[in-house]
Amino acid sequence: MSAKELSRAKSEAPANPVGFRVCLSISGLRCASEGAPLERELEKLSGVRDATVNPLREKLAIEVDALTRVQNVVDTLAERGYAVSRGEIRITTWIGGSHRHLADLRHEMMGFGAVTYCGFALATGRFDLRVAMDEGWQPVLHAICRRLCAAGTAQETRRNWASRADTATDAENESG
Repeated sequence: MSAKELSRAKSEAPANPVGFRVCLSISGLRCASEGAPLERELEKLSGVRDATVNPLREKLAIEVDALTRVQNVVDTLAERGYAVSRGEIRITTWIGGSHRHLADLRHEMMGFGAVTYCGFALATGRFDLRVAMDEGWQPVLHAICRRLCAAGTAQETRRNWASRADTATDAENESG
């Protein structure tokens, strides 16, 4: 299957109403030319919609349908000789709802021990989390994914996710 056919198949696939943009710090990139092949390999993983590697900043941004897919990405990176740096995982998603609904959800997210930051923008429905990558971070991601998917399932569409993700990526690139 050509790259164009693969791209078309991904865009035609049924979408999870909630998507997640996850940013990780990685190490082990020896030169900038390793970025594009790594992106292509990660995009072939189940549930990974997009991957962007910034070799100079040693950052990886992935768009996944579920936070449970992050472990597959981490395992693939390890198999290829790269490492995910200990620190924080940055997670962005979009969830509609009232201020009270989002404030309650934020409070609930802060109850997870590994969550170090949680904020939301009511106007756009943008929900940002930072999760510490210490021991036991995988079950926390699973629990967060289940809760956020339940909160946003009936309120978000793939089209809105894509347009907001593009805006967020542009803003993130501008902020350096």
